[in-house]
Amino acid sequence: LRQALTVGEELLQRAQGSPRRSFDAHAKLGETFMHLGRFVDARHHLECALALPLSADDPARLREAPRVLAYLSWVLWYTGCPAQARACGEQALAQGRDATRAHTHAFVCGFLAFLFMFLDDKPRARALAEQQLRVSVEHDLNYWRVWSELTCDLLEMDVVGDARPEFRLARLHRSVAAFDAMSAQVGVPHFLCLVGAAELAAGRPAQARVAVHAGLAMSAHTGEGLDKLLDAI
Repeated sequence: LRQALTVGEELLQRAQGSPRRSFDAHAKLGETFMHLGRFVDARHHLECALALPLSADDPARLREAPRVLAYLSWVLWYTGCPAQARACGEQALAQGRDATRAHTHAFVCGFLAFLFMFLDDKPRARALAEQQLRVSVEHDLNYWRVWSELTCDLLEMDVVGDARPEFRLARLHRSVAAFDAMSAQVGVPHFLCLVGAAELAAGRPAQARVAVHAGLAMSAHTGEGLDKLLDAI
């Protein structure tokens, strides 16, 4: 993430005078700042991207705007603006459904499934996770398939009286292992913390501690602002 921030700042310097290139640069910086836990900077750049004078059918806006809105919805949630986060998320979903790229559609469904989990709207979160799973399987998007499966299992762990918590926990750990097999790291510490919470809820504090410490170790390597995310949650 530190390297991504350096590249994003260089992109912005080179984008002077070009709304399209500026849109891309601000989007990349906003997304990077969100992962770093620098929410004020993230919101600034994401809102700058959306404010640029690009037509609704501009390729850069069509490609990136749903992602920018999804990231912005998380930033708004983390900074204590749940109503604004929900409204921004609805915009992201509307634009994501209209996007021509399956990857964008799957991305938005995945991010917004978590937003609605944050907002304690479990039925909406489940519907989006299942939609993401269908898109991912149809278009062979392995990363997003694993994301959707992990989300569905987290939601099932939240069901009172779940008769198979060990089965669900094993699936959660397999999902994390699948991310590791793909060399995916950014965002995975957040998942590890959620796995830790699921382990704790199942009465397994030792396993919960292992998951959280694994997340902290990974975030120390990537630069992810996990400590800030934990404080916000």
